Amino acid sequence: FGLVCQALRRGMGKFLHDPELKLYFTIIAVSTIAVSAGLSYGGLQGSAAAIQTVSIMTTTGFVTADSAAWPLFCKMILFSLMFVGACSSSAGGGLKVVRVLMVFKLMGRGVFVRLHPNAVVSIKLYDQTMPGDMVSKAASFVFLYAVVFFAGSLLVSFDTPDLVSGVSAAASSLGNIGPMLCEAGMSTDYTVFSPFSKLVLSLLMVLGRLELFTPLILFTPGFWHPGR
Repeated sequence: FGLVCQALRRGMGKFLHDPELKLYFTIIAVSTIAVSAGLSYGGLQGSAAAIQTVSIMTTTGFVTADSAAWPLFCKMILFSLMFVGACSSSAGGGLKVVRVLMVFKLMGRGVFVRLHPNAVVSIKLYDQTMPGDMVSKAASFVFLYAVVFFAGSLLVSFDTPDLVSGVSAAASSLGNIGPMLCEAGMSTDYTVFSPFSKLVLSLLMVLGRLELFTPLILFTPGFWHPGR
């Protein structure tokens, strides 16, 4: 939303040169091509690849194709996109593309410093050097996201016989994606889960919507005792 407002005020140049938007469109394009190739290799129609990829990436939640017969390769791509999610300052869920970009830059810097121990490398984004605390927060968020996903998947596994359904339902709920992967393909029917699993998935959905750190304010002393 912030990028759209800047584009309306300053022109499309800002919009087209945004690094997060470039990565966003790159991920969609590469994923669509890969899913289409996988479907074609499996002898299936690849026309639904773009719609389903965009639906998962934008966390819109539409299921437009019967993906039960889709190759595992295509399903794994869609499952991976559940974690990436939409762009920052949008209504979409997931990690957000800007955090993924910052973490990859952090990983790249780590490898470069290993190869060149005396080098001083800063992480730049939007033609600016990112403060260390901002990069640290992005990395902390990604790590916490992975921990919450693993914990949610573990809890759901108590009474979910299908590993794929349990894991993908946890990822979908945490990212506010909508559909999950199961033996029947992409599904939005969560009635197969027990009340306990539904409670866990609902909690994951709320945590993901509030971006994990927000609920931590409930554990600060000042929240319950404002005068202290």
